[in-house]
Amino acid sequence: MDPFVLGMLGLGAMLFLVSLRVPIAFGMAIVGFVGMIFAVGWPEGEAFDFERGFGAAFAYAALEPFSFIASFPIVAVPLFLLMGYVAFHAGFTRDIYDTARVWMSKLHGGLALASVAGCAMFAAVSGSSLATAAAMGKLAVPEMLRHKYDAGLATGVVAASGTLGSLIPPSILMILYGIFTEESVGQLLMAGLIPGILSAMIYMAMVWVRARINPEFAPRGAPTNW
Repeated sequence: MDPFVLGMLGLGAMLFLVSLRVPIAFGMAIVGFVGMIFAVGWPEGEAFDFERGFGAAFAYAALEPFSFIASFPIVAVPLFLLMGYVAFHAGFTRDIYDTARVWMSKLHGGLALASVAGCAMFAAVSGSSLATAAAMGKLAVPEMLRHKYDAGLATGVVAASGTLGSLIPPSILMILYGIFTEESVGQLLMAGLIPGILSAMIYMAMVWVRARINPEFAPRGAPTNW
């Protein structure tokens, strides 16, 4: 069977199953299993052999889930999540936020700048953008609102900076991407380091410029006595 035709039929079948409210995981499994039967059992120019196609599809369905879970890179995902969990409950999130706040208290929009810096540093521990945004949001947003920061600016800073967790290593997204595309996970993690740092610097520059243009959005804090 022509691979292009098989792919289009599989895509149509997947959309049809989704429209019937079939869970995506089950829909993909069904389409993949049936597609494997036709791909192996019906080569171009030959008659359809259901037994050969079903045998190949069944063997693939039996072995592939285990080989995926048993791969070495996937082990890093729960370990990074555990590291972020331990860091949060050990007070590391509060410590890095307080450190960044002290460093940047004299600058315009200092608390917002500290939020960006805190997200970047926590991203280097957790590896998850959602965990970064959730952890820093509990600390940074109430603190900024208490100091009369604009609510949109306060939430926007944390929401945007939380995405740094998908760039700055260790990034769970990079690990999963490397597994699915069979690329080097180490090279992907290193490739995200500089873009992640540059993104954090650009976010901080944008916050500082906005605070200079509209001081009422991000009042300047009192200097910290070192």
